[in-house]
Amino acid sequence: MTYTINNKQFTQPKLSLFSIPALVALMKSVPTNITTTDEAVSVLGEVLPDAVTLVLKPTPTAEDIQAIDLETAATIIEDFLTLNNVEVVVDKFTTLFARLKTLLDKVKSLFGVTA
Repeated sequence: MTYTINNKQFTQPKLSLFSIPALVALMKSVPTNITTTDEAVSVLGEVLPDAVTLVLKPTPTAEDIQAIDLETAATIIEDFLTLNNVEVVVDKFTTLFARLKTLLDKVKSLFGVTA
């Protein structure tokens, strides 16, 4: 995905392992009890600049972020969700961790480890 912002080219690569801690921190900062349009707009104003900075390469400057209109910002986030298929990745890791736990439990049982 490529975007022209402030007369500069930016791309959105797939999420890397190194981006996950920053993404998790950003997601934790988003309140889940938004009930009004005013609250939604306020959260968008706080979160969108960080989200766009996290997913675009090269990293946009503050001036670049200010040049992004709301439609482009929405497209960038929508493309992020499409490109990374976050729900599927989370489901895969959940299944993987459950399998690893089962395997570790079997190994512990085999060797008599109780902790």
